[in-house]
Amino acid sequence: MKIKVGIFDAHPIVLTGISKVFEKEKEWLEISFASSNKVHFFKCLKRNNVDVYIIDLVADDAIGFEIIDEVFKWNPKALIIIFTSISSSILIKNLYRIGIVGYLNKRHSSIELIEIVKNVLKGEVSYPSEYSRLISKYRNFDNKPLSKRETQVVRLIASGLTSTLIASELNLSIFTIENHRQKIVEKLEAKNVAEMISNASKLGYLN
Repeated sequence: MKIKVGIFDAHPIVLTGISKVFEKEKEWLEISFASSNKVHFFKCLKRNNVDVYIIDLVADDAIGFEIIDEVFKWNPKALIIIFTSISSSILIKNLYRIGIVGYLNKRHSSIELIEIVKNVLKGEVSYPSEYSRLISKYRNFDNKPLSKRETQVVRLIASGLTSTLIASELNLSIFTIENHRQKIVEKLEAKNVAEMISNASKLGYLN
């Protein structure tokens, strides 16, 4: 039986490249669906049972971990590989913590995805060797990703709005906004607003 893969990437040229690479492995591997927008991806997610998901974190119509969250809602035990242009220690830490089993930066060839797919199917966690020490260090890290509301708030903070203006924009109380700010600071391990925005960007929440 062939291994089935579902792909999300906002860049058609990347989807084409992955498809060409996977075509060479058609004896054991097939692409069930490949989506360049989240609406199509969510429809395919519900209609197709796949073994491995390959997901990019950067898309115009999806924020941060939104795609990942939807996959895990549909299948809590999903095998997800992140193939993205974003690279930072805080990103790796968060991906590993929420159960992402594979990661590859797009500066590497998509051919390397084949090896990662093979690894995760064997039950391994497959990250580049340069991140092995990070994976070990953050094995017990248990903060959660930003919620949709927290993502909205951090994006508005990054745009320069004050808590008062954010409260007005979202029709919430200033007290609620301040609570969100505090949770965002804790989740992103930030010491100040500048670091909060920087870490949010590294995690793809501001893309």
